[in-house]
Amino acid sequence: MIQNRLNKSRYMKLVEQAHGKEIDVLLRDMYLEKHMTMREIADALGVGVATVKDWLTLFDIQTRHMTFV
Repeated sequence: MIQNRLNKSRYMKLVEQAHGKEIDVLLRDMYLEKHMTMREIADALGVGVATVKDWLTLFDIQTRHMTFV
């Protein structure tokens, strides 16, 4: 997995400890499987939206295009 090549930040490690999953697995589950928004993920993990976006990019998780109505 990607983590083996990555020096995880303190926040990544805290999120992993709190949720009992590797950060990339957690993000894929929340974003791709559960279709949560970046805001929802940020709120659930206790981090900012920009952090979630950075993490999605870091783990090569393609983000959805935002649509405005």
